[in-house]
Amino acid sequence: MNVKNNQRFKDTEQKIRGAFLGLLGRRDLFDITVGDICVAAEINRSTFYAHHDGADALLEAMDEDMSRRLMAIFESETADRPSKRDRYLIPYLRFLVENRAFYHAYFRNSSQYNFKHDLHDICRASLGYCVRALPTPTAHPDLLVGYHAAGIYALIREWANRDFDLAPEEMADVLEKCGSDIYLPAQNAK
Repeated sequence: MNVKNNQRFKDTEQKIRGAFLGLLGRRDLFDITVGDICVAAEINRSTFYAHHDGADALLEAMDEDMSRRLMAIFESETADRPSKRDRYLIPYLRFLVENRAFYHAYFRNSSQYNFKHDLHDICRASLGYCVRALPTPTAHPDLLVGYHAAGIYALIREWANRDFDLAPEEMADVLEKCGSDIYLPAQNAK
């Protein structure tokens, strides 16, 4: 019998992840033990270890799952959207809202764990594209990109800390206004 594909295994995995996210929302990553997760998920240690090798392996699995899900959105749903705002920015902001528990934990613990899909790196990559697409070259483009990426990251972090109190479309407006000198000229580029 393939245990990892049966419904009970999947349900237990969801309990483990939910318990872990709940703990991450209140405590630092490295203050959480497997025992803490087991108590919160109401499972025993052997059940946990049937799923993961430890808390760090659980977080890595969750991070990889988020990365995979995010890339699937960009590769499928958004391919026919004409603007970068509609193709990348709004779907990404919606993804953050839909996965708010993970992203609350992400921002609380991002200095302690090197997440695979680091928001700051995503900001830098997209802004780098916009700077390169400017009709007039900019002096010190890496510094400009770094400055704006840090600002966008700080805005998204604040938005998450405020429990995503703006709709993704409203947050996209804020981000575009803050980065208008480099983002808006290139936003309509295909």
